[in-house]
Amino acid sequence: KRLNETGLDQANLAYLLYQKNNWAASIHAEGNQANFYTDSQWLPKIDYYRLGDSFFNNLINYSTHTGVDYANTHTDIMVNNPNLFAFIPYDPISNTSGAFSAGRFFSNHEIDMPLNLGNIVRITPYLQGQVVSWTDQLGGGPNGRQPDGGLTRVWGAVGAHAEVTAWKIYPWVESELWNVHGLNNKVSFYADGRAAYSNVDLNQIAVQDDLDDNTYEYVRRYFALTNYTGGILPAPYDPRHLIMRRALSPIVGTTDVQGTINTVQLGIHQRLQTKRGPEGKRRIVDYMTFDASTTYFPNPSRDNFGKNFGQSMYNWQWFIGDRTSIISSGWFEFFDLVGSKPLTNYNVRGHDPFGLNTVTSGFSISRPPRANLFLGYTVIDTGTLKTSAISTSVSYWMSPKWYGTYSTSYDFGNGILLASMFSFTRIGADYLTSIGLTVDPQRSSYMFAVQITPRLSPNMRLGGGVGQSTFDARYAPTQ
Repeated sequence: KRLNETGLDQANLAYLLYQKNNWAASIHAEGNQANFYTDSQWLPKIDYYRLGDSFFNNLINYSTHTGVDYANTHTDIMVNNPNLFAFIPYDPISNTSGAFSAGRFFSNHEIDMPLNLGNIVRITPYLQGQVVSWTDQLGGGPNGRQPDGGLTRVWGAVGAHAEVTAWKIYPWVESELWNVHGLNNKVSFYADGRAAYSNVDLNQIAVQDDLDDNTYEYVRRYFALTNYTGGILPAPYDPRHLIMRRALSPIVGTTDVQGTINTVQLGIHQRLQTKRGPEGKRRIVDYMTFDASTTYFPNPSRDNFGKNFGQSMYNWQWFIGDRTSIISSGWFEFFDLVGSKPLTNYNVRGHDPFGLNTVTSGFSISRPPRANLFLGYTVIDTGTLKTSAISTSVSYWMSPKWYGTYSTSYDFGNGILLASMFSFTRIGADYLTSIGLTVDPQRSSYMFAVQITPRLSPNMRLGGGVGQSTFDARYAPTQ
């Protein structure tokens, strides 16, 4: 196991997609040979999408997502394992405690009616609905998380999205130093209120959909085992609750995670734009962006662990140049950590039962294909975690035939090196040959990899191993 994996999850799958105009159909088959991951084997999964059909002279828009599948969900081997140093009764991601197999049929629908009021305010009332049936679901066994017969869930929501946009132009702003030629500030304020109801509680559902990357799923299980009594994470850390409080549409969100919840989302989008480029051919680009949002929960005891506000986030980006930028993002929660108590061992160096605060800031310099540099600093304060870490990443084209990468992360709160990685790539006309080493000193882990990537097409890029950043094969080798 390692906590520094990067890139997409590894998978063995076959996927076919047919798309035409505003509809698409796909069939997906996937196997899971790694028993140390919680993953679903789709045998197979068939989906049909139809988006944005208009009726009554564009007064009403309609979208649907319907599918049928059979999944064998394999739960990580550390779950329900009595030989571990602690005991985790069920997986906090899938809500299962063993192998779970079920067929599933679902049909999601959404109708909205966009209305413009004076070309300033746009209001869009909408209706959302879902029906989903499983051939098997939870309910049996000593802990209520074993298969116990079929289940049908009916879910529906009614809501409205309102948005108002304003802008102001500053044509007199000029700076050669900052490459600014006029400024245009665009601001959009929005609110989205929704009331949703389900006839089945979320905790009765074994989740078949993949909610997160394998690395993050492992971190949650490891965190539960080493920091909390009974191997159970506090409920606010449960990814199912994190997703449901986002109030995602069933058309684009996960099928399994829906429930009864009332939310009012409030936010702002800001864009400060300028013109860049040669005289007479300047183009409009974003110079600075700032997005912020929060969610109000009218029924906090049921929906947000006793607090009226949550899911407060911001994202700020300053594009100093076309290839140089400074970024900062944050996520803040105000809930109390409920559902489990912390352990009293050397892993737990204190416990703050209030909220979650994470802030990441950094800068990026990109000079493709020659070099890329990123330096970031992250602060995390929640529960038993109170730490900060710095991350650096450098990629450099050293010569016409050699490309190198290096990255490292250091935890200041615990005073330990989290991981380091370097790789070298030999650039050939037909193949990219890479060697890489990842060092994880916390676990005395040293991982070495050799990768040979054929250059089948200038537009084709294959994956990387041992967390290494691979050379972009679209760049031709220098002869």
